[in-house]
Amino acid sequence: MTHRRFCIAIALALFLGFTWLPYVSAELKISGYTQARFYSDAFAKRDGDSDKFDIRRAMLTFTMPINDSGTVARLQVDLGELDDSGDGSVELAAATITHSINDMWTARIGFDDIEFGMDINYSSARRFPFERSEVARRLLPGGAETALYAFYQSKTPGRPEVAVGYSNDLRDWAEKNDMTGMTEQHAWVGRVEWPLANNGCAGVSYMRAHRTGVDDLAAVEAAQGLGPVTSIFRNSVFGLHARYVGINGLNLQAEYFTGDSKLTDIKGWYGTLEYCPAAGKTTWFYRYDKCDIGTATDYGRHTLGAAMDVADNSRFTVQYEDIDRYGEKGSNYGLQWQVSY
Repeated sequence: MTHRRFCIAIALALFLGFTWLPYVSAELKISGYTQARFYSDAFAKRDGDSDKFDIRRAMLTFTMPINDSGTVARLQVDLGELDDSGDGSVELAAATITHSINDMWTARIGFDDIEFGMDINYSSARRFPFERSEVARRLLPGGAETALYAFYQSKTPGRPEVAVGYSNDLRDWAEKNDMTGMTEQHAWVGRVEWPLANNGCAGVSYMRAHRTGVDDLAAVEAAQGLGPVTSIFRNSVFGLHARYVGINGLNLQAEYFTGDSKLTDIKGWYGTLEYCPAAGKTTWFYRYDKCDIGTATDYGRHTLGAAMDVADNSRFTVQYEDIDRYGEKGSNYGLQWQVSY
């Protein structure tokens, strides 16, 4: 979206907002967070880029009940790309309609995070490491889709929660995997999660996807008379996840992924250890994440950092990474200030 279109959209939203203000002011909830970051990337430096300040995310979320029957609309946009380091676009992060069918069943339709495991739909405002694990980004690029989901939550304590969904728009997968002219893409997603003490959990997830389109590499080969243009891929991803919340300030979150992407086997895992002393305002964290892509050299990353709550709704994070990226080694560090509102 260009700056001109963005301004028009904001003006229209303000006009509608003031027009409907008497009706929606008591119900509409606006929230969000901004992450301002300085990051030194050793790999980017080797390509000629420099250290930079960046607005990594600037999320605005609008939530409003539509009726008294349990229907809720939610819209979330990311304005982070509007700064000098971005491409000047406004990114849609979520646009959903959720309806409570009864005390146990809920339906949701729209664009939002894939209901798979934890790392994909764990809010970036809550996660201590700056970004998601490498294996999650490889197997489920973008982490969002347009889908219809059904959620089940038993009223009996200790029973598992279930999410089942169908998607026919995995646009980020196509973009990240060099696919154009997608003529068909759909996926079934399922997750079962058992609650543990102190808001912990353990669960299993599975996705089965079918995609038909033009593989950019295949198109080049076809132009040379070497093969067909249209390619068909059936992708499956299996995952296990768990989060343990200790009473002494020690938390552990771990996840395992295995699957394939464009006929290439990918597997990996991560484990994150968090420690916050009693009545403390600083959480120390360490994460190790690993990703194997086919027969390529392994990816491994150590992430060490500290997140300090410097004031209400204000967090300062310092982070260091030591990375072995498929045989290429480097060390990155960054500073981030997050403000929630």
